[in-house]
Amino acid sequence: MSLLEEQTQYGTLKGIHKLTRYPDGALKDCTLVVPNLIQTPYGELAPQYEDDGLRRKFTHSLSFHPNGTLKSISLQEQTVFKTAQGDIPAELVTFYEDGSIHRVFPLNGKLSGFWAEKNEYELEPVLHFETTQLAFDQKIIGVSFYPGGAVHSFTFWPRDAVTVELPFGKVATRIGLAFYENGAVKSLEPRLPTPVQTPIGEIVAYDVDAVGVNGDINSLSLHEDGGLQTITTDANVVTVRQPGGTPVTCAPSLHMSHFEDEVMRVEPLVIRFEDGRAIFPQGAFSLADCTFTVEHFDPKGVKVSNDCEGCK
Repeated sequence: MSLLEEQTQYGTLKGIHKLTRYPDGALKDCTLVVPNLIQTPYGELAPQYEDDGLRRKFTHSLSFHPNGTLKSISLQEQTVFKTAQGDIPAELVTFYEDGSIHRVFPLNGKLSGFWAEKNEYELEPVLHFETTQLAFDQKIIGVSFYPGGAVHSFTFWPRDAVTVELPFGKVATRIGLAFYENGAVKSLEPRLPTPVQTPIGEIVAYDVDAVGVNGDINSLSLHEDGGLQTITTDANVVTVRQPGGTPVTCAPSLHMSHFEDEVMRVEPLVIRFEDGRAIFPQGAFSLADCTFTVEHFDPKGVKVSNDCEGCK
């Protein structure tokens, strides 16, 4: 196996097994198979060079931004990084183009028939975190930061939740929790169907289809001043009455399930509140000029037969 060397602003990389480049020839990413130490603003770091074949992901040891600054490093051993949230052990760290920390992942495992989420979770350390609005001790999948160092979001393990105090009450949060740079809560993913008082009445917030890629964007979001911005529900239908107009019904929609024959799935309704309006997929309506009636959504006919009209 012929190994390569490459000069970077962090020193000479040796034992490169695979690499890719940007169109201008600059190094984009590489996989190392021998020990290296690189000099960074965060100290001397050892990129991953061994594939344990079981637990750890082994793709790119290092990746770089087009300007040559470090974009990510998969570390050979879990390494402690100093952040605005304290010392965080990491197996994978990503960086902004200016060199500041973007995301920190305490673990970087791969799930397979030989290594399950339960195994990975058991290795995760419990860490302490604090923002201007809450403090908690928790295992996390990852934490992201703004370039200035303030926390941007937390991504939680599926089994865990953190309770957050919001202007409209306490909400148990799963998957993700995001903040504005000043520390105010920006968005979260409710763990359970949660009644929320909105400008148009009480609506049950919950997104059954929430996907936890990371904690940056979530279904329940707030404006920076604490006012409700978006809410997702599969439990309510809203009837909007405009002055002199026909009532408009805004409800979750039904679609055939991709996983179960003869079963319909509910696609939640997303409502946004902005500039004095309630914004639905059906249109935007003035909060001052319209009246809104919120009722329970009953998806009748969830199960359908193969020969029903309209099922083809």
